[in-house]
Amino acid sequence: MAEENKVEEAQTEGTEAEGAEGESKKKSSVLMLVIIGLLIIVIAGGGYFLLMSGDKEEEKPVEEVVQLPSVFFEMPEIIVSLSGNSSNIRYLKLVLSLELASAEDQAVVESQMPKITDEYQTYLRQLRLEDLRGSVGTYRLKEALLLRINQVVQPVEVKDVLLKEMLIQ
Repeated sequence: MAEENKVEEAQTEGTEAEGAEGESKKKSSVLMLVIIGLLIIVIAGGGYFLLMSGDKEEEKPVEEVVQLPSVFFEMPEIIVSLSGNSSNIRYLKLVLSLELASAEDQAVVESQMPKITDEYQTYLRQLRLEDLRGSVGTYRLKEALLLRINQVVQPVEVKDVLLKEMLIQ
């Protein structure tokens, strides 16, 4: 019996030793997987950072844009009466200059001058004195005039409408 007890004790000790080795192997394999996963995440993040932090200008070919000088076209003076009280008539006098891309565009604008004048007269006659007050009123006026002239002279594009003189009487 003593021998059987010793054999059982030896088997129990062997099983406990195998259990401890198995647990340590499981812990080390899980730890190894976690470390490998973290390394993959760090490497992927570093690669992404390096790719996204590069100069955007290096990726695109450099193109030189040649800026042609603008051509300015002087419009004839425009005088209109503003809408409002019939007893207190106000007049608006405008002297405009149009910024065009090229001299060829100037010929198109000259040929369309009766349409441009009609479009401007129709728009300006509906304005009230309050519509023209302050820098906001002036900005809105310029934008409205630019929109209307670009509709008339298509496909030519007028870059800007410049106010040379604006008088309200």
